[in-house]
Amino acid sequence: MYYYILKEESEIMTIRQENSFGEITISETVLRDITFKTVEKFLTEKEIYSNKIQREMQKNIKINHNDDGSVGMVLRIPAKYGENVVEFSRGVQANIKDELEKMSEIYVANIDITIESLEHPIIKEEEEENVVESIENEETGEEINNESESFEETNTEEVLEINEEETEPYETEEAKDEFNDEELEEVEKVDSYETEEAKDENIEEEEEEERKYE
Repeated sequence: MYYYILKEESEIMTIRQENSFGEITISETVLRDITFKTVEKFLTEKEIYSNKIQREMQKNIKINHNDDGSVGMVLRIPAKYGENVVEFSRGVQANIKDELEKMSEIYVANIDITIESLEHPIIKEEEEENVVESIENEETGEEINNESESFEETNTEEVLEINEEETEPYETEEAKDEFNDEELEEVEKVDSYETEEAKDENIEEEEEEERKYE
């Protein structure tokens, strides 16, 4: 079993393997796809994969074919902000080497990585929806509290108005009773005064009658 490299007329490199059953040809496109998917999965787990990175990464993967049948990889990728860049790069290298050798049985001699930028973690749609929902719930809660306070204030005002309405007739009745008592007293005084006058007049008339008979 051995590998050898063949450059096709289309300038696309392929790797061929011969064994007892025949010959196997692996296109460079396959190796590129394996590398791309491996890096994509790694960056997704790190929560920094985006459409922009996807577009850039498709043109930032280069494969070198060595004379001994091995391959070398050259990549330009971003790293996650806040993590150790060296450890991050080693993780990418280890994942690519494992996947390529496992899926193609081609020895990966070297993987050269250039970190071009640092990316902040991307908020997932579900987390973003949860954040938005949480904000909406807080706003709804504030509206409910405001409505509750407004309702309590309205009820308090209504109770006060009712108490005032109930108190006013009571006060009016008391004032009316007091007025009637005062008016009755005045009438009694007048009646008493008129009675005294009438009594005096009667006495005077009786005295005049007595004088006449004398």
